Amino acid sequence: MYQLTLFNLSNGHNEEGMSHPSVKGQKDAISLAHKLGNLELGDTSYVECHGTGTTIGDPIEVNAIHEVMGATRSTDDPVLIGSVRLPLSLLLGSPLF
Repeated sequence: MYQLTLFNLSNGHNEEGMSHPSVKGQKDAISLAHKLGNLELGDTSYVECHGTGTTIGDPIEVNAIHEVMGATRSTDDPVLIGSVRLPLSLLLGSPLF
C-alpha cells in the first residue's frame, strides 16, 4: 500500500478561478503523483477521494480519476473510490481538514 498525496489548484485550467477545481488539473495531479511515486496508473486499485460533498468538486474529482485510471480498465479490474472524511470543517465554514 502506498499513500500518494496530491494537491491540485486548477493551474489556470478553469475559467471559474484558481481555487475552483478542474478535471485537467486533477488529471495532471494524479499523473504527477504516480510519476513521483514510481508507479504505473494500472497499479492503483483504490483512491481515497477528498470528498467535500459539493456538487462542483466531487464530480470533477471522480471524472478525472475515471479518465486517467478507469477508462481503459476492464470491468474485472476497476478502480475503487471512497471517501472517509469528517466534514467538521464544512460545518464550521473553515477548511481545517
